[in-house]
Amino acid sequence: MSWSIKCTQTDENVATCFHASVVCGEKLYIHGGYKQYPSQDDPSSDVCVYQSENPVQKLPVQTAGPARSHHTAVALDSIHICIVGGWDGKKRTTDVWIFDTEKLKWHQLNPTTKSNPPVGLSSHTCTLVNHNEMIITGREGGVRMQRRYGSVYKLKINLTKQTYQFEEMPNHISSRSGHTACLLQSSLKQHQSSVIIVGGRDSSAPDYINIGPTKLASENEDLQKQLTKVTNSSSSHCWIFELKNSCCLCSDDN
Repeated sequence: MSWSIKCTQTDENVATCFHASVVCGEKLYIHGGYKQYPSQDDPSSDVCVYQSENPVQKLPVQTAGPARSHHTAVALDSIHICIVGGWDGKKRTTDVWIFDTEKLKWHQLNPTTKSNPPVGLSSHTCTLVNHNEMIITGREGGVRMQRRYGSVYKLKINLTKQTYQFEEMPNHISSRSGHTACLLQSSLKQHQSSVIIVGGRDSSAPDYINIGPTKLASENEDLQKQLTKVTNSSSSHCWIFELKNSCCLCSDDN
């Protein structure tokens, strides 16, 4: 595998930390974060977009959106980006927002009466497992940060009704923060899918959450064996999972 630099410009729009980014359609969207850290200011609410060789642009958003850092962004389709949790400058949040990339408008979703949210989320992961369902892992805010294990939540989105619902799953994983998670489908187990969690703690051992069949997973038979050979595990890293039978773990902080 080789790397090449695609964006060499110096631009304050991309000089951020603890932001969230996601590919939606054919564009890379960057939301929130800090221009410098530590900072006494609240995180940014800016939305910037990058496409091919074009300059990074700050979008003229039509409605006010969330100011967040340490949050997650997930593309539900080619138009809608879902923002989950994060730090708003005062507390860890569990609210859910939708950004419409065509209308450039934000919508805050409402929880259903059955929603059972975490205490608060930051430096967590949000993994899309079906078109409207995500698996959320990561250390929660409040007293639950003292636990030796982490809870796992399923988040269901209803764009038509503009609602969301958290459901705590029976799974327990290692307590993690600043980790990554990826959906993996194994053809060895009749297309049963797992969410694999790497990093975010002082251990090289990954966690696996079996979630049954999905429509979004990529086939891979050997990744679980490969992951057991990882010698160190990092927080604040990125995990690129695109090619069949391969992944790339980019470390920033051991």
